[in-house]
Amino acid sequence: MRRMLMIGFMGLLFTTHADMAPGNVVRNASKSVTWSGVVRDGVNTSGPAECAPGCDRFEVRVDLPPAVWANREGGLQVAIRWTPAAPFDNLRLYVYRNGALVAKSDGIIAISQGVLIPSAPNGTYTVYVAFDPDSASSRIRYEGLAEVEYEPRMYPIRRLMPDLETRPQTNLSFDPVGIFFDEVSVTNPTCYASEVEEEGASVCMRFDQTFANIGEGAMELRFSVPRAAPEGNHDVFQRVYWSDGGYDDRDHRRHSAGGD
Repeated sequence: MRRMLMIGFMGLLFTTHADMAPGNVVRNASKSVTWSGVVRDGVNTSGPAECAPGCDRFEVRVDLPPAVWANREGGLQVAIRWTPAAPFDNLRLYVYRNGALVAKSDGIIAISQGVLIPSAPNGTYTVYVAFDPDSASSRIRYEGLAEVEYEPRMYPIRRLMPDLETRPQTNLSFDPVGIFFDEVSVTNPTCYASEVEEEGASVCMRFDQTFANIGEGAMELRFSVPRAAPEGNHDVFQRVYWSDGGYDDRDHRRHSAGGD
């Protein structure tokens, strides 16, 4: 009997509640600006220092009426996402205004980056999507988004809980890519050696599993590895924010059985 192992690679999807339209002007809170591009290794290296490895550039013009920021706290969200063609494919996001850096998101091992510019003044913002030199591919396609994003209303005072929603699986494949630090099995080439040895797998199907957070709050998990004892297991806790600015740290052991 042949044993198939199905593996899903998880990612988070940035979501928007505004109508999406091409262009480059954010005029109101109900319309977002979207675009797409390609970042190439060593291409378009002029501009700020962050573009030394290569950049794609897009200009977003903010032309909002004063009432947009007068009655609710919020900001201009600028975000990008991409589908890695190879492990470690990564992009970095930098936003400039009047020649000065106003926001950046340059994490590693990611499939998206995003920033929020609080109560963004009207004007032109230059978005630089920079190539990460550690990427395996020489070119990476991406999608971009710019929109008004409001903070949740303060009242009633409440916890701002995340709500993760699964989206359809994508990138179905029997090609063993996407898992780091392992070797392809010689006898079962759709699987990694560890999958054959530990799971008894003979055929391995892979797919991407994406989650969208449709809740009011962020899904934020935190942990700390002590220097004195870095080996072994360590606790992870969830930080849940309140609408009045406070937060609770929830121990996963207390709440895993269904605590509030």
